[in-house]
Amino acid sequence: MKKNIFINACFLLFLLFCFSNSIEAVEPEDTTRVYSARSCVSVFENQTVSSSRTIAGCDSLIVRGVTVSDVGNLTLTAPDYVVLYGAFEVVQGGILSINEKEEPLIFKFSYDAAGNRILRQTQAVQ
Repeated sequence: MKKNIFINACFLLFLLFCFSNSIEAVEPEDTTRVYSARSCVSVFENQTVSSSRTIAGCDSLIVRGVTVSDVGNLTLTAPDYVVLYGAFEVVQGGILSINEKEEPLIFKFSYDAAGNRILRQTQAVQ
């Protein structure tokens, strides 16, 4: 009797573990997820920017000891103001933008009769 219960329990565990790996949530291919990874800071300091980078201030933004290289593109934004303190350098060819408002975008997707996405358009909100 105990042997039968033990065998049945082992068999049930075997089935549970074998089939649990094959069950998974399937998401349609045309699903688009949008994540916002923005965060704000109060001070941005002692950095060298050599790629495209945007720094957002919570209320104000204090920047010091920053160098933008010849291939760097730095955008500084804050609701109130941006202050540059101390050493700050933009090497010739580098780009610095301060308090440039980001334009909201509208994404339009077009689908064929089978539900396949055939076109994606991006338009700035005026």
